[in-house]
Amino acid sequence: MANHYPLKSFQALSETAILFCWAEIIDPQLNQCIHRCKQAIANKFTDIIVDIVCSYSSMIVHLQPPTTANTALLEDMVRHIKKSIELPSEANKVQSKLHHIDVYYGYDAGWDLAYMEQQCQLTLQDIIARHTAPTYQVFANGFMPGFAYMGIIDQQLILPRHSTPRTSIPKGAVAIAEQQTAIYPKASPGGWLILGQTAMSLITADELSPTPVLQAGDQVKFNAISEQQFVQQGGSVMTNNDAW
Repeated sequence: MANHYPLKSFQALSETAILFCWAEIIDPQLNQCIHRCKQAIANKFTDIIVDIVCSYSSMIVHLQPPTTANTALLEDMVRHIKKSIELPSEANKVQSKLHHIDVYYGYDAGWDLAYMEQQCQLTLQDIIARHTAPTYQVFANGFMPGFAYMGIIDQQLILPRHSTPRTSIPKGAVAIAEQQTAIYPKASPGGWLILGQTAMSLITADELSPTPVLQAGDQVKFNAISEQQFVQQGGSVMTNNDAW
């Protein structure tokens, strides 16, 4: 089955950077299509590419100088992107990494669970089941190093972020806002709704070159665990003592 996500536009951002854009929507299938295009471009133009950065609905190709974003190169890349889009997704699969992440969902760790029960008219077990059911797509990294935007969450869990951010969200807080879910890689202010906490580190331990564990294009599956298991994994429950 062919992908139905045509390339909308492309332009040279500089002499060594090219931007490719698709429809401005949050869609896991579109994001996977973009990563298939990334793979095709990386394979074809290996010798002249420094990096390719994908987001929700766009892709930036960074070129290795002295290569420049001339018209002939842009047209050649567009041809390969369109060819990749037209291929059946089954025959053009992206090699992505699946991360299994354990989460402790408890009222002490999930600061907004009681609020969500009321707003969504769901029980705690319903919320946990709906949050752990999907396999999430990592759309992009942003906000801070290691903060991965993932989606799409179950429709019945969709709620806006708090209008007034909390002054401090703990490291490892698992959160949702609108259609997306994320994990705070370190303590910071934030307005997302907190469902639980994980002991998993979101940044590699390499001191010379720390990198985000969750990369754009990866997939994530959450698994509910007990507080005892959470503590055994090195976690420490941070309660909501400084809510706002």
